[in-house]
Amino acid sequence: MPTDQKEADRQNEQLRALVVGVGNGDVELEKAEADVRAMIQKDAQFLEGYTLLAEIVGGEDDEKAEKVYLDGYQAALKVMPKDFNGPLDAENTVVQCFLRCHTGFVESLAAKGQYKEAIAAARRQLMLDPGDLFERERELGEMHIMDGQYDEARRILEEQAKSRATALYSLAYIDFLAEKYAEAAARLRQAFLLAPYAADFITGRMTSPNLFWQAGPRAPQFQDELMYVETLGGEIWTADNEARAFMEWLSQTSAAMGDRAAMAAISEKSFAQGEAGAKEADEFMALWNKAGVAADALVQEVKNPESGEKMRPWELLAVYHDQMSEENGFYEEEEEDGCGCGCGGHDHRH
Repeated sequence: MPTDQKEADRQNEQLRALVVGVGNGDVELEKAEADVRAMIQKDAQFLEGYTLLAEIVGGEDDEKAEKVYLDGYQAALKVMPKDFNGPLDAENTVVQCFLRCHTGFVESLAAKGQYKEAIAAARRQLMLDPGDLFERERELGEMHIMDGQYDEARRILEEQAKSRATALYSLAYIDFLAEKYAEAAARLRQAFLLAPYAADFITGRMTSPNLFWQAGPRAPQFQDELMYVETLGGEIWTADNEARAFMEWLSQTSAAMGDRAAMAAISEKSFAQGEAGAKEADEFMALWNKAGVAADALVQEVKNPESGEKMRPWELLAVYHDQMSEENGFYEEEEEDGCGCGCGGHDHRH
């Protein structure tokens, strides 16, 4: 963490050259790693070096990345005043490097399933950088779910849902775990209106960010959906086969598909006009309120046509999936490892 700005600029220029070299294939990863380690050895508080090194080694070994992030975090703590609880100047370049190390440390703890430790570290980061409240709070919501702290998760996510549609997915999951199926369905139907592509990714109907189009300014929201799916938000759904079947079933019901068609019509009109008029705003609110009604009839039990057994429609969907897998070889990858996270197909619910 050099105090001399010229030295800091020189170090950052070296790092940029390494990044470009690796990207172009001119520099081997092993050499880049060795060069960055040499820079850190020369200046143990060169935090930007830790962030790049973690990215290099993290591609093959998450535990190595965690160790690097922790080293960077501890290096910064050594020069911070004792018992300092923030806030830090997030506009400062050095502080930004420290916060990236801290964020990487939090994420690596969560990736290892050490949710209590990750929650404590994330709360510490909020004290140091209150300006990052929005992003850290979202992570806290999902981490509390993974740790089985559903009431606190709900409190955090309810606030998030006021400005981020993907929080509705996680709230729906909490309702689903509590067997409040009508409420979970209502949450998801609203989530489908504003963030439909998250469901498409989670259920496997969309596999590429390029395979989407909807009239209107979709790109910013879409990026948030993609981020949700690629982090703990997606994991809570894909790690739970029954919950994912629930989402898949609901997204294909006439109710949800009708919602999506109506939302597309509103978006198309707004796009054609250049903005949403008062009529489109009213139409959206009517659709939003309709989707948010908890309808018990939607989630009522149905009869399995083969066994005569009564079950929830998404449970019947799961039965069909199993049959297709056995008879036609479908879903074989899913059968081997459920969510693809190494869990062996086990239910992650607490």
